[in-house]
Amino acid sequence: MSVRTSVLEIGRHDWASLGCSCGKGAGHLATDLKALLEAADPNEVMGITLDGHVEDCSLLFECAVPVVPVILQALQEDLAGFVRGHLLITLWRISLGDVHADEPAARRRDIPGECRAELLRGINVLYREAVSGDTETVLEILDEVEPDRDRLEYYRRALSERLEKQRRRS
Repeated sequence: MSVRTSVLEIGRHDWASLGCSCGKGAGHLATDLKALLEAADPNEVMGITLDGHVEDCSLLFECAVPVVPVILQALQEDLAGFVRGHLLITLWRISLGDVHADEPAARRRDIPGECRAELLRGINVLYREAVSGDTETVLEILDEVEPDRDRLEYYRRALSERLEKQRRRS
């Protein structure tokens, strides 16, 4: 059995030392992320979600920062569709997020800025996902982090037909 790069990325971080929206600390996120990444069926991860942990109503917690590179690694791997969708929505919420006032790390860190910097490091992964995955969600993420507006608009125009098909399906 091969090792997923995303699972290795999970192991790189000290999750227990990070703040989590649930108030229990983010130690459980390592296990939750691994379960999500390896799930083939939604029943395998019933009740496991990143919602309410990484962010709460787009207010970010400290654990959001290492979640971004984990997700960016995972998007380059073979994932179940429901997992990929959950991860993209999480990235979208993170890209829009602001820091939660109750987050103790907020006094010493720019959590939204760090998250956006991580997203920017993975910009090529995001563009690849825009071309092959959920174009609309990824373009919304890119709209928040892409400094090269001309590049973003070029992709938006080039993918407009795909976007229209996605909108008709929903």
